[in-house]
Amino acid sequence: MKYSLNKIIDDVSQYEIKIVNEASGSLDEALKMISYLQEVLSLKASVAKEGFESEWEEINFFRNVKPGILGKLIYYNKGLSSR
Repeated sequence: MKYSLNKIIDDVSQYEIKIVNEASGSLDEALKMISYLQEVLSLKASVAKEGFESEWEEINFFRNVKPGILGKLIYYNKGLSSR
């Protein structure tokens, strides 16, 4: 896999901090984060094509990385729907 799984997590965290600091309101923040997280999850398609370098990398992705991203997506979708 050409993307470092830890880099993906770090990028999401950095983008979230940036959006929180720049967004004009929680609605704007939620919309930007939802869009970004959906793009990150589209990485799943490239993961399926490329495969993983090791079994450990695949386990780590599906056990830690993907649930973390999905959790944030659920959080921001819930915030958006409660408005």
